[in-house]
Amino acid sequence: MKYNYYGVKDDYAWKLALDSEWLGVNSQHMPRLIRESEQVWYQGPRGGVKLVKHAYWDYWATYLRRDSEKMKQFVWVKLRAKELKQS
Repeated sequence: MKYNYYGVKDDYAWKLALDSEWLGVNSQHMPRLIRESEQVWYQGPRGGVKLVKHAYWDYWATYLRRDSEKMKQFVWVKLRAKELKQS
């Protein structure tokens, strides 16, 4: 199963695919994409999408509805995201 994270900072968009869901809140072990992006979306293996970081890390983020404005933003980010390698 793949867990995809999409991050945005300024005009750049990235995608990071992880083998397991990243649930930690310790910033020292947080993937760089999550730590340095202004907004981060999470897409699980069944396709559900959460906005997990906007102004701050939201551990309890709920899934976005299909018709929401945030979901429309996610689709544009997903289309232009460049893939990062997991280190």
